[in-house]
Amino acid sequence: MVDSKIFNIEQNATDFIRTLEKPNQKYKRPITVILVGIPASGKSYFCQNIVSSLPFVLVSENSIQSFLVPQITFFERGTGQILDFVRETVKQLTRMGLNSILDMNLKTYAQREMFRLTVKEAGGEVVTVHLTCPETVCFDKIKQRNSEIQSGDVKGFIMDWDYFLFEANSIEESIQSENAITYDSSTNGPQMKKITKYLEDHLEVQEIQPMK
Repeated sequence: MVDSKIFNIEQNATDFIRTLEKPNQKYKRPITVILVGIPASGKSYFCQNIVSSLPFVLVSENSIQSFLVPQITFFERGTGQILDFVRETVKQLTRMGLNSILDMNLKTYAQREMFRLTVKEAGGEVVTVHLTCPETVCFDKIKQRNSEIQSGDVKGFIMDWDYFLFEANSIEESIQSENAITYDSSTNGPQMKKITKYLEDHLEVQEIQPMK
């Protein structure tokens, strides 16, 4: 376990936010987009599309891991302390009037509800996106990445079929009260445009106009 006095979540989150690319636009009620989906269902691709089109701050699991080393090891990346760190980061971004999108998987309803309450208390709102994709399609992507890891082209950890199924089966489907947007990442195209337009329209009335 990490000593919370050493970890100092609030200060570390503030320092982490300084490393992030942030848009100039600020909003009265910022949005935090959270994602749920099986491994290789296209979370990073989805986030990059949103960030390239709309004023969102990207908070990725990879950037968090790199920032927190050596305080947090790879094997601690899914612990409550990591989630607490991300929640503190999102809380501070929301209070700053900034939208954010999390490139990480919030697998359980309890985790997603914690984020919703945190963002709500900070003055923002959560939009949940549930990424769907056939398991065989996702695992084909993983096999390609496994080959790149084995050849040394990229860094990472090999995921076999059994571990993939374990991760996929540990995900709790979004429930009706979450009002999740479903995104079939195996098709892309028009669906992505509709989600981007939905977020854009929602933000348009919330933007804080700079003083002249």
